[in-house]
Amino acid sequence: MEEKDLEHTLADGLGLKLVEALQNQTDEDGDFIEEPITFKEEKVEIKTPEPKPVFSAQSSDDLTLSDNVTKLIKLVNTLPADVSKQTGAIIIKQTMEAMGISMKDLISEAKGVQESINGNIRTCMSDIEESKAKIKKFESQIKSYKKTSAELDDLVGLFIVTEKK
Repeated sequence: MEEKDLEHTLADGLGLKLVEALQNQTDEDGDFIEEPITFKEEKVEIKTPEPKPVFSAQSSDDLTLSDNVTKLIKLVNTLPADVSKQTGAIIIKQTMEAMGISMKDLISEAKGVQESINGNIRTCMSDIEESKAKIKKFESQIKSYKKTSAELDDLVGLFIVTEKK
């Protein structure tokens, strides 16, 4: 597809907005995540951050996505309303690859995180079912204890009434 054909299929300035958004990404400390792209004698120097661990499944609170997956999620979720997700995906894919980020690796990483999350969901659902079974058992015990307590209350009441003072 020629460049002039792309002008009519993509929202005006969307590519520039995406590049600007990527360049303005910061981490929790406020430091820029990506080094700016510099042009030297028509050569592009791209610096990417070191990959971080994707996901720790030790507990449900340890969900950690890599910077690149997080960035991809934010980009997809912040597409302008007039841009379809398909068109946005094409632009984002080309932008990420231009920044030296392999989309194949990124999608593989996202699928791995998704599988881990789904495993955690299954584990939590199993824990809920176990807890429900325990609750039913406790409710049954409570019912039995209440019945025994009522019988003893009747018995104690009977002897208190018949007792001479």
